[in-house]
Amino acid sequence: MVKLIKYLRCLNCIKKKKNSKLHKVKNFLLCKECGEVYPIYKKIPIMLSEKGDFFHLKKALLPAKYRVKKYGS
Repeated sequence: MVKLIKYLRCLNCIKKKKNSKLHKVKNFLLCKECGEVYPIYKKIPIMLSEKGDFFHLKKALLPAKYRVKKYGS
């Protein structure tokens, strides 16, 4: 997983033409540039956009602190 993280980039920052690296914090990846959080489920990063078929999975896997901050209660 550590080798893979150095190649992953934040999807929101890529859309804004920034090149922001992701940092592993506990069981999720965090973009320090925009604050986007990507959960890790069974050692697989869930990197879906809002248009993704399994976007609800990403939302459900986020820690409560980030889920409430981004989506409300």
